[in-house]
Amino acid sequence: MIGSPFAKCEEAPAHGYHWGMATWHDSLPRGTRINMGTEYSLNQLLYGPSSRTDGTLNLVGALQV
Repeated sequence: MIGSPFAKCEEAPAHGYHWGMATWHDSLPRGTRINMGTEYSLNQLLYGPSSRTDGTLNLVGALQV
């Protein structure tokens, strides 16, 4: 649930890619590699400011309320 927002950070080690874990099989690798793109910095994700109203940024600020 929280992997996708962190994958979109400019500082993410995978540079915008996220490995989804939706499916599972004994003999196959789990999940698929998805290009999420980079949209914001890690600081903006955690502490804001946010221009969005959907709750995807300023995660620490949301916990302080």
